[in-house]
Amino acid sequence: MEERINGIQAKCPDHSPFTYTYVASIVDTLFEINQNAFVVYGWLIVVAAPFNIAANIFCAVVLLTSGTPSMSCCPLCAWSASFTKVTAEYLALSLGPFLTMMRYRALRSKGKWEAAYSLAVFASFLAALVAATAGIPTYMINIIDYVPVYMLCRNPAWKDNGVLVPVNAWSQKMYVNNCTLYYTNQVVTGVFHNALPSLLLFAVTIVLAFELGSVGKGHKAVAARSTKKTDDAAKAARMLGVVAILTLISDLPQGLLSIANIALPIGFHFAYSEQLLIVWMIVQTVTTSCNLLIYLAMSKAFRQKVLKIFCGWMQTKTTSPQASIISVSTVCLIALCNMLQPKEFKMSFNANDPKYLFCCGLHITVVAKVCITLDVLPVVISGSFLLIMPAAVAALGLYGVFKPARIPLLIYIFLGFKLSMMAVSILLMAVSSDEDEGKPLDSKVLRDRYKKSLTGDDQKAAIIVVGFLCSFWIATKVLFSYYYWKFSRFIKDREEAQAEEVKMCYSR
Repeated sequence: MEERINGIQAKCPDHSPFTYTYVASIVDTLFEINQNAFVVYGWLIVVAAPFNIAANIFCAVVLLTSGTPSMSCCPLCAWSASFTKVTAEYLALSLGPFLTMMRYRALRSKGKWEAAYSLAVFASFLAALVAATAGIPTYMINIIDYVPVYMLCRNPAWKDNGVLVPVNAWSQKMYVNNCTLYYTNQVVTGVFHNALPSLLLFAVTIVLAFELGSVGKGHKAVAARSTKKTDDAAKAARMLGVVAILTLISDLPQGLLSIANIALPIGFHFAYSEQLLIVWMIVQTVTTSCNLLIYLAMSKAFRQKVLKIFCGWMQTKTTSPQASIISVSTVCLIALCNMLQPKEFKMSFNANDPKYLFCCGLHITVVAKVCITLDVLPVVISGSFLLIMPAAVAALGLYGVFKPARIPLLIYIFLGFKLSMMAVSILLMAVSSDEDEGKPLDSKVLRDRYKKSLTGDDQKAAIIVVGFLCSFWIATKVLFSYYYWKFSRFIKDREEAQAEEVKMCYSR
């Protein structure tokens, strides 16, 4: 391990103005912790990270069809071949400050404010966009290798079985020009993925802590007058405090390590940060997964809300008007009211308004149905609908357009953009792999497995063609997402107008 660090340090000795002495015993201890943490994280990520489903299935199929004598290293293979883990983990980190700010605002308003679905969807979309964009340098310094399974599982007994598994590895070209590309990646991804979200989370958590303290004093002052309400408010405050502290513990160290990687020599990253990062990934995955359990355990109102969402269809309907559900009886009631009311009370919604017309006069409903058909058709043709995630995403889109329903449609827009970015990243990484790079012992570049005689000119041409196709694909997805968004606005306008008609009719 010490020889590896010294070798890496020698590749860019003059980059950092700081010097650091590496203690061999500490480095070796951290390396052992890292090896054990990899196993824990490998099993954990299979269950806790839905973005890794495709990679897990892919690696399991590779291992099963290659005759691997044991499946004990499946989690490690799934972790190594998962190109989406960077975006998935940093997406959760980016959402941390936003969620903490929403908790602060809800506490500040004493329960009078509740985040709208549109705000949550927009924040998730924005965080995904930042995480995916800031991850571009990471994608560009990665290549795809085939590595012997005995190296990945660290089992010398399997050395002669000849099984190769795909992994993503760092490109040797990031060390060129005094590690310019390496430190560029550290600055961009370190700031936007770790440092900035962590510092924002730290600041927002401090503000939330002061607000919790203020609320606590108010609870004590009115405890004798309103015991029940005070108990409920105190439980809510404790719940917010527990969630905020757990989020801060799991996220802040990653930001501090990223800042250290930017300033300190490159050996610090491989000796300390890289060994500790997997530990904080485990903490982050566990704490993020436990948030739901904390809410359910500490908040009766949250439990009731969850039951209402998932079991609402089983509840007996009341006679009060439901503004968000447009039934046949509601439409008939609106029609009757329109006949009895004066002209100024007629429904203000006009489905044929010019703002709902696109593409040579086609209505937005027609455009949305054409777009979703073109979106789902490749999934059906390729057979991807047999997998859980593509089938679920396609079902959300179809339901949202043909139902129609806003929330499934907005979720489909977000997931479609996310999966498209991941697919493009994997494709670009596969095409841009370089056969002249230093590779691990006995490893084999993915491209060489299928085409031995690929020259430099052929590779450039392939990158240009794939880049053009990816750009066209992304432009198409953006255009379709725009039409889906406009269709969701059409649905919202119609529901709001019909709900207003119901209210006016009952008031008269």
